Amino acid sequence: MTIRKVLCAIVAIALTAVSCVNKENVDPTFIADSQPGLSINGKDIFRYNPLTCQYSFNRQKAAFSIFTDSASDYITAVLSELPSEKGQKVSGELSWTTERDIKTQKISVLKVVKTAEDGTVWLWNSTEKIGLCVRIAD
Repeated sequence: MTIRKVLCAIVAIALTAVSCVNKENVDPTFIADSQPGLSINGKDIFRYNPLTCQYSFNRQKAAFSIFTDSASDYITAVLSELPSEKGQKVSGELSWTTERDIKTQKISVLKVVKTAEDGTVWLWNSTEKIGLCVRIAD
């Protein structure tokens, strides 16, 4: 094969891979962060920090909570089922604190867009640009 053919093949493979990864228009900054948290419209609402936060997970209820040590800020997610496989779709209810109040939102579709061996799962709603990253402990 000539160098040109090899380069063309590499470019074609790379373009295919990129389009498959982000066909859901997933926010690249959300998907790049490996800590559990919530992102809305490209803005981190809350991210787990092991130095200042606690993480809670209930397998039977498919419920996840992240909160500061003082419990002044938090996010909670109760999903219709445990997310585990790429492409899986779940629904759920999210709650989080803001500077002034507590927000709650029902989400009809959160799609698993990425998984990791440590149990981290990234879920995305492309319509509302909501990203939820959770970690499922054994």
